[in-house]
Amino acid sequence: MIQQDITTRCAHLRRLRERMNEEIRLLQETLQETETRGFDNPIQTVEVLKSLQHVCHNVELELEKCPENGA
Repeated sequence: MIQQDITTRCAHLRRLRERMNEEIRLLQETLQETETRGFDNPIQTVEVLKSLQHVCHNVELELEKCPENGA
């Protein structure tokens, strides 16, 4: 891979990580509110949350291969 491709890929991965972390935070808040109201956790939301956390972990592993300079 050429340097420009690596830079672009890493930038995309960083943006993806930010969006996924925000979505995970929102889903966790929703689940917490649901629990507070005494409702059971929606299984589908829990599964989506687990899936997002797994993918986010994989993105983090890929970001470890990126240059440290924020490229």
